[in-house]
Amino acid sequence: TGMQLNLSSVAWPDFDSGIVKSNAPVRYAWNTCTFSYTAAFWDEGRWLKEIDWMALHGVNFPLAATGQEYVYMVMFQRYYNISLTELQDWFAGPAFLTWQRFGNIQKFAGPLSNEWIVAQKNLNLYILKNMRALGMRPVLSCFPGHVPAAFQRKFPNAKISPSASWNGFPSDMTSVPFLDPSDPLFLALGSQFLTVQEEIFGTDNYYACDTFNEVDPTSASVEYLKLSSKVVADAIAAVDPKGVWMIQAWTFKFSFWTYSRTQAYLSGVPIGKLIILDLESMIEILAPNFDYYFGHFWVFNLLHNFGGNRAVYGPLTTMSTTTAGPYAYLPSANAGGTNGNRMAGIGFTPEAIEQNPAVYEMLTDTFFRPTFDGSQWINDYITQRYQLDSPDLAGGAAVKAVVVKAWGQMRDSVYNSPAEPRTELEWTPFWWKDQYGWQNGNPDGFYQAFLTLLQAAEMSEAASAPGKFTLLSQAPFQYDFVDVSRQGTTMFWSDAHRMWGSEVQLSQNYAGVGNRWRERSFETAEELKKSDRSPRFAKYRNGRRDHGDPSGPRRRRDAAKASRSAFAPQSSSTSSAPVDAAIIASTQQSVYAMGKYLVQLIDTLDHLLGTNPNYLLGDFTTSATDYSNKHNLPSLNNTLYNAKNQVTLWAPFPGGDIIDYACKGWSGLYSSFYQGRWEILMNFVNDATDKQVRFDYGGYTTAINNFEWTWVTNSTETFPSVPPFATPQQQATGSEVLKYAQTLRNLTIGTGSTSEYTFYPTAYLTGGQGAAWSPLWGGSTDHATMLCSMMSDCVAVSPGGSMLHSTVVLVGTAVTVSTTNVPGSTYYSGLYVKKTAMAAAGQH
Repeated sequence: TGMQLNLSSVAWPDFDSGIVKSNAPVRYAWNTCTFSYTAAFWDEGRWLKEIDWMALHGVNFPLAATGQEYVYMVMFQRYYNISLTELQDWFAGPAFLTWQRFGNIQKFAGPLSNEWIVAQKNLNLYILKNMRALGMRPVLSCFPGHVPAAFQRKFPNAKISPSASWNGFPSDMTSVPFLDPSDPLFLALGSQFLTVQEEIFGTDNYYACDTFNEVDPTSASVEYLKLSSKVVADAIAAVDPKGVWMIQAWTFKFSFWTYSRTQAYLSGVPIGKLIILDLESMIEILAPNFDYYFGHFWVFNLLHNFGGNRAVYGPLTTMSTTTAGPYAYLPSANAGGTNGNRMAGIGFTPEAIEQNPAVYEMLTDTFFRPTFDGSQWINDYITQRYQLDSPDLAGGAAVKAVVVKAWGQMRDSVYNSPAEPRTELEWTPFWWKDQYGWQNGNPDGFYQAFLTLLQAAEMSEAASAPGKFTLLSQAPFQYDFVDVSRQGTTMFWSDAHRMWGSEVQLSQNYAGVGNRWRERSFETAEELKKSDRSPRFAKYRNGRRDHGDPSGPRRRRDAAKASRSAFAPQSSSTSSAPVDAAIIASTQQSVYAMGKYLVQLIDTLDHLLGTNPNYLLGDFTTSATDYSNKHNLPSLNNTLYNAKNQVTLWAPFPGGDIIDYACKGWSGLYSSFYQGRWEILMNFVNDATDKQVRFDYGGYTTAINNFEWTWVTNSTETFPSVPPFATPQQQATGSEVLKYAQTLRNLTIGTGSTSEYTFYPTAYLTGGQGAAWSPLWGGSTDHATMLCSMMSDCVAVSPGGSMLHSTVVLVGTAVTVSTTNVPGSTYYSGLYVKKTAMAAAGQH
């Protein structure tokens, strides 16, 4: 996120901190997924920076999963005469190796070339050398039981069965063969894998693999489950008597894993030979549910990111406490469990890194500091990160005070929650869904933080002078500022999208029924189901991923879609009276205006993101192609396909079960992919609105599918990997960044004014043919009045723009507001009524 190594020329005073001891013997880093979502195309230079960062922050057990395909290639060729050509039907492409290693998929996005496999082996040798030089104990891989189809063909009598299918992948790319733990070949393969791995990479006595990640075992018997873990541990012990197995407890989140089944599985490994990574401890700790893992060692972890999505959030207010942070579970604080609580350490296990640096700085502080004041920590952190106490900071103490205020607003809105905020801008477009809007965080509170941080940047730029540096001239501040500006705007975008959706829905309510009002445009549950081609929303429950769980939301999606959306525009009338042509025209104009506005916001966001190298699609795609070119890989186009597919389709076809799972807030992706999809939807919506006909679901789905597949397979389109007007630090100048942030502020709050409205402290509203309301996520009156002002058929908003019943869209011309109760009226505790609407209705 940028270096801050401006060392003082003044001699440093002598200082001796003494020996600082950690209460966490195991200080763990990374999730298996991180190797694909973040590091798929890293080179030696990028890895060296990460290893240095780990060492400086006290990490001593980093996961080291790179290069294991070389081990498999050597093992299968040496012991079973299985060639790489045969293995290529098993190995996934370079951006999806994690899930092939899990046994979820096979061969998707391949083939994996020999050159790639050798290059990754050499890269891991470099990684291990540098980790070990800094005193770390890298966690290598072990054999979890999944085998290629070629192995099954060579041993037709072996006890091999297909694993459960995964996330809608075609059968030839999932249902990976799994070797039964009772078959002697399992122990043989496990031992052979570790033998070859030690020959190539050496060993530090710790090994990680997961037998049943997001796939249920084929048997629930105690004997089978116990043997499934025992055989892995036995293979480790046969090669390395000091070896310890490490597993991710993500497996145990799924409904199959009851208390007794989990106990049976873990009982197959001797105490002291297993460490369980409680993967998501800050959100949903599992250890207490399973008697603290029945006496096994375990590690408290922060799982702070899914799929590499951009989101500013984190548990900064609770992580540092002894009641909710890792120290709440230390054995000394909570003995717990019939076998005793053996919490062995603290770690971080995000699916992707390179986001929210404050969260990881605080988490690694807990390695050495049991408790501290979170608010003071934040102030100290930003003072150091932005050099706020430097006499050379343009704006000085006044700027610092505003920055501190902004971070206080972030602390209270998104940095007080471990649940990940979401924006539908980056999801398959539609005009409403159950899950649209910001599910977590405080939209208006965070938007205010954006405005405050923008104020600080403007103050600093205005105070610029020779010998002074501004906030935006510092890479760390610019990185944070762009991210905050993006999220503040997309939080507002969700509300604007909701209002546009309400207008589209009203337009559809008039369509194809002889200009008569209809409560909803969806006639059947089947149409409801077809309207949602993007089940990515269902993978989250309270901000947590749970795709693949047979009892989870994804499996209940179709049934749920048969009910009316809680966030669709709500009708206060089901009258069959003819709708006036002027009302229809007014709604049409609102559809067009709001749709154009949403695209304008996306385009401006893309320009803002394009000012910083950390938010460029081109940086990711160029890393992929550069890696291919450096190692003379024969499949450059396939490497690019891997990169583009991962951040969009996540499947061998459009519209898959986890499309947009790894969506990103990146310039290039916003302009070329997300904006393109929204424009397709709006073209179909505008066409239906023009003709007053039903929306063409079939045509829209075909158009979106064609667009997505063309984009993913296009190997000629290039994206900038360095911002325009870049400084030597490869970031845009402060004035460029400020220009786009100010444009976003003006677009989201600049044209709304309560002066256009008459305020009624107590209001009774009557009239309005087909009156409807559409709730907003945010709580800003300014936002609500701005949106209402853009819509010709919106006449009133509630104060504060509260999330429910906040904006009233009245479709009709005979509108009356009174301060006394009128039969048939609706009561509002405060109401801003648009003056022009009242004038048109003849009511003042």
